[in-house]
Amino acid sequence: MGKNVYVSLRLSVFVLLTIMLGCSAPENRAYTSSELEKIVRDDPKHCFNNEQLGAAYMMEGYYEKAIPQYEMTLQMCPDDPLEAWMRDQLGMAYVLTSNLERGYQEMDRAIELARLSGNVELHQSLVLEKEAMLERFPIQ
Repeated sequence: MGKNVYVSLRLSVFVLLTIMLGCSAPENRAYTSSELEKIVRDDPKHCFNNEQLGAAYMMEGYYEKAIPQYEMTLQMCPDDPLEAWMRDQLGMAYVLTSNLERGYQEMDRAIELARLSGNVELHQSLVLEKEAMLERFPIQ
């Protein structure tokens, strides 16, 4: 999946989550990673702002920055309702930085979390997403 396709697929999810869950930022809009870095510096323990920063890195193609951002957020916010989504994004970042095995492991964890939560739509979406990624980036 090319960067432009990835951005178009994820932008609507990112904006929807921003509107649904809110953030401590002054306006509900999609922020750039540099804007979110400042917001997170001011409130480093705010889980959703940290999640948004990871998503902004992904949308801007900074997959190497998204990985530690998502890992730190998952550690800091262990019971976050968006854990399955974050693990999926972490997996995609690993795949897009050529660490396929680790990426697909994270995507499998995301799929299992979605299944255990009973969220059928999320579970199906994550399964289809992983299948699409495997098609585009097969494990040799």
